[in-house]
Amino acid sequence: TYKTSKKQHQQKQSELISNEPDLNGLPGDNYCFIGMFSLLDPARPEVPDAVIKARRAHIRVAMVTGDHPTTAASIAKKVNILSKEISI
Repeated sequence: TYKTSKKQHQQKQSELISNEPDLNGLPGDNYCFIGMFSLLDPARPEVPDAVIKARRAHIRVAMVTGDHPTTAASIAKKVNILSKEISI
C-alpha cells in the first residue's frame, strides 16, 4: 500500500542519511581537492573618516552586503560602522 511504501522509503532515507559522513557540504567520493584561494577587497582609506563625518552630520550609515556575517562584522568595525554602541 501507499502508506507502507512511504514508511519504507522514509526508513531507507533515514538510514542513508545517518550512514553518510558529515562533509560540511563538500562532495563525497570520486573528487580530488585541488586547492583554495581567498580574495581581499579592502575598503578605501578614506572610508572610516567619511563614516564618522556622516554620523556627526546625523546621517544614518548602513552597510548592505552578501558576505558571511563574520566577514561583514569585521569590515564594519574597520570602517567605523560597527562599534560597541552599535550592534548588528
